[in-house]
Amino acid sequence: MTTRSIRLLFIIGGTGFLLVAAAAFWLLRPSSPRVAFTPVPESFTFFELGSNTRFTDAIRDDLRSRLGSDAISYRGTIDLGFFDPAIMKTHFPVIAELNRALNSPPGERVEHDIVKLTYRYAWRRESPFKLVDLVFFNRSGLPLYFVVTMTREGSEILSALIQKYGDPTVFQQESDRLHQIRYWEKNGDILIVSEKPDRLGNPEYQVYIVFVNSIQQLVAYEKEQARQKEDKIRKAADKAF
Repeated sequence: MTTRSIRLLFIIGGTGFLLVAAAAFWLLRPSSPRVAFTPVPESFTFFELGSNTRFTDAIRDDLRSRLGSDAISYRGTIDLGFFDPAIMKTHFPVIAELNRALNSPPGERVEHDIVKLTYRYAWRRESPFKLVDLVFFNRSGLPLYFVVTMTREGSEILSALIQKYGDPTVFQQESDRLHQIRYWEKNGDILIVSEKPDRLGNPEYQVYIVFVNSIQQLVAYEKEQARQKEDKIRKAADKAF
């Protein structure tokens, strides 16, 4: 921040100061230069956000108009273990392997360059959504995965999904016969709908849209970045001795 900017902050008071402070925070928010990525096949969408949609401020504004206020975070962990390991390994082996790659070495907190949007108050707009999490890769802007929790109205959305994508693969969790899981696969990406009763016995639905192709690009990008870092360290060591 320049000396002139600092003087301006002291000169402007009240509401003006808050506006300048908010603008400064927005300009200094974490960001990464966008990198070019090969377009991936189109698959599933949520509010017209699809495989090749790049996150922008305009998209965030549009989502806020639909879902209400959001919470945004930059950098963080990725957890694709939506169900117990046996289910993931048997029915979603590709997702399970990607989750392992994204959380290696095991037991350590591995953070990634992501943007996560969370909406907790969509229900105030007479929406069936109780909680919405949208996760994007910050470097490409492409979506990685969406998690949407819905109330009993989710049955109508489930019917719409069947009409749009056809009959899903269906199975029940062995330890809980009331827990039904349906999923579709399109061009490598996966859409999952989990249906089970909540603590009051009412049906609750969770929808997972996993953009497998984009996540694979993220894994490949991070591996390349790690390789380049190791090369720099090795070259520095060679020069030292």
